[in-house]
Amino acid sequence: MIEKAMAYLIEKINTEVDGIQEHLADGNCKDFAEYKENCGKVKGLLSVRMMCLDLQRRAEEYDD
Repeated sequence: MIEKAMAYLIEKINTEVDGIQEHLADGNCKDFAEYKENCGKVKGLLSVRMMCLDLQRRAEEYDD
C-alpha cells in the first residue's frame, strides 16, 4: 500500500518540478524575485522527493 502511495506522490512531485522548470527555461519569470521563488520551490520539491524515496526504500527493507 505504501509503495503505491509513495509512487503517486513522487509522480506528482515530478510533474510539479517539470512544470516549474519549463516555466524557468521559457524565460517566463517577470523578475528576479519570481525566478528565485521558483528556484526555491524546485529545491524544496526535490528535497521532499528524496525524503519520499528514502521512506519508500525503508518500507521495502522493513517488508523483507
